[in-house]
Amino acid sequence: AAYLMGVRKIRVHVVGQVLQPGTFVATPLDRVSDVIGRAGNIRPFAVLTKVEIIHISGKRDTINYDKFQKYGNIKFNPHLRGGDIVFIPAMDKNTPSVTVIGVTNNPGLFPILPGETLAHFFIRKNTVVNILNFRRIFIIRSDGTKNSILFPSTEFNTFQLKNGDIIKISKIRNVVYVKGAVRNPGEYPYSPNFTASDYAGMAGAMEKSANLNSIRVYHKASDKIEKGENVVPQPGDVVELPVTLRERIISYFQIASQIASVIIAIAAVRNTRVK
Repeated sequence: AAYLMGVRKIRVHVVGQVLQPGTFVATPLDRVSDVIGRAGNIRPFAVLTKVEIIHISGKRDTINYDKFQKYGNIKFNPHLRGGDIVFIPAMDKNTPSVTVIGVTNNPGLFPILPGETLAHFFIRKNTVVNILNFRRIFIIRSDGTKNSILFPSTEFNTFQLKNGDIIKISKIRNVVYVKGAVRNPGEYPYSPNFTASDYAGMAGAMEKSANLNSIRVYHKASDKIEKGENVVPQPGDVVELPVTLRERIISYFQIASQIASVIIAIAAVRNTRVK
């Protein structure tokens, strides 16, 4: 304890993309991360791959502070000397960046690292409010192409971001949609243990509805379709109760009859004009 009390004090300066730039009292035991924390942490537009430490002698050291944050390697988080200036630069028009919109606690324009994956960016920028709020992330490229990334998935971990990407995080409503041969089609509150037949029952199956085993569940997250009354839907899924084969045949003949009536009417008009 006596040794710690005797550690000399130094002054260092933190400038650039921090919330509270200024001069701070430190010790030779302090590292870059310590004084950045005292400066209120880093602003969203900071470029952490090129943090500069400007010594009182005029010598400049450039560190990739992002590697310290990512890997905990103290090589990229050195000790400081008296009079050091820690400069966190801002992104410029040549800095590769992406825009984050939608269900996020951190919207805006952010610099990206070379070859950075979607998963790494989400962790580094603390992008997500609640992972239960979404199942897919949409990446809109500068050329207009749109990528739909399932979360979680291998693609989420490997998809590489590009300059100009727009990351759209869409919230999934906590409902299940019911349609088809039911009295009250629409959306119903999601219940974790409810099966497809439970939702069909709430919507009121009609007499013309097919057997419950023919229920189809369209899974929004995986784009897959499952069939059967015991399938358990997830938020955003669609439960469809089809009509019986008899009803489909009747509907087919009704449509065919209507088309035939139109054809006969058109033919009658033409014959009248010819006469």
